[in-house]
Amino acid sequence: MGISIAEMLGMDMPEEEPAEEASQPDDVQGVVVAALLAESEVRAEDFREDMRLEEDFDLDLIGLYAVVAGIEQDLKVTLPDSKVRELVTLGDLFALVRSARA
Repeated sequence: MGISIAEMLGMDMPEEEPAEEASQPDDVQGVVVAALLAESEVRAEDFREDMRLEEDFDLDLIGLYAVVAGIEQDLKVTLPDSKVRELVTLGDLFALVRSARA
């Protein structure tokens, strides 16, 4: 596993949790939503999986990587930079985070 964006930004990464304590998929959604709320003015109740990260959430590349860093830190995952740059919608982000947890 490589270095995460959160680690590159100097954020402390908590130690890995045992597999039996892994978060449920709902936790993934909650963490992603919280990270987006920190960087966007869109209300959580307005979120839809087909919403575009750049256009609908008004995220530029720096904002997107701030969201990714928060997700990586909270869920203790690493999201590959090549995959992050391909993200278009909130649904894509959910899918990438879930695949990183698998």
